[in-house]
Amino acid sequence: MYKAYAQRGEGPRGPWCKRCILPIEAGEPTERILFANDPERKLKELNGLYHARCAQPYLGLSRILNINPWGRF
Repeated sequence: MYKAYAQRGEGPRGPWCKRCILPIEAGEPTERILFANDPERKLKELNGLYHARCAQPYLGLSRILNINPWGRF
């Protein structure tokens, strides 16, 4: 439903969850995901704000990748 509004430029304003594509309401628990050590830049589209529950699958992966497992500085 919200996706249709977004395509027409209508509906709620503010941040939208990157996973479920629903608006993030004020006061809702959120997580910001950032893949800082992504040498191939394939994960850059996953960077952003998520509902806390939507972020769970990505949190572990982002923590592992952000410790720089490739050993490059």
